[in-house]
Amino acid sequence: MAIRTWYEVVASNLAGETRSGGDNSFSYYYTGGYPYGIGGAPFRAVPPSPCAVELAQQEAGRIAAKTEAERQQQSREHEEEKAKKSAARYAAEAAALEQREQEETAAEAKVRVIPTCTVPSLKQDTLRRVRQALSKAHCRLGKVSRPKGRHGQLVVTQQRVSAGEKLPGDTRVGVALGRALR
Repeated sequence: MAIRTWYEVVASNLAGETRSGGDNSFSYYYTGGYPYGIGGAPFRAVPPSPCAVELAQQEAGRIAAKTEAERQQQSREHEEEKAKKSAARYAAEAAALEQREQEETAAEAKVRVIPTCTVPSLKQDTLRRVRQALSKAHCRLGKVSRPKGRHGQLVVTQQRVSAGEKLPGDTRVGVALGRALR
């Protein structure tokens, strides 16, 4: 609400002469403040119309909405960036954990597993065949007892560990050689 006030300035001197400044006016716009608007805020032009005030308020609302939307967009972008960084960190940690597990698995695989030695029957076999049979059974040839003197072809007449017995891998099996029975 615009309030317009008219005034006329009349001045006189000691001689009684009067001078008039003519009809003048000033306006101020009532904004609802104390008591009749904002004091000391005169308008030197025509005060804004209610329509112009409404348009200014709408523009201010649009600017405020745009500012709020930009703030929310920046907030979303910040949260997305934090989420990407967290995901990248978790992926790196998962990759490191997986690599460590693979290294541990590889280390466990390097541990040599020695199969059990199931002692075969060696009686009446030559020394060459005994070595082959023991190697297949994951055993090794132990002490070999031979008869004194020369006797032609020798075969196993006794074995120190009985056939079918299960022992740790690479266990030595001793044998005694003698003349082959014909």
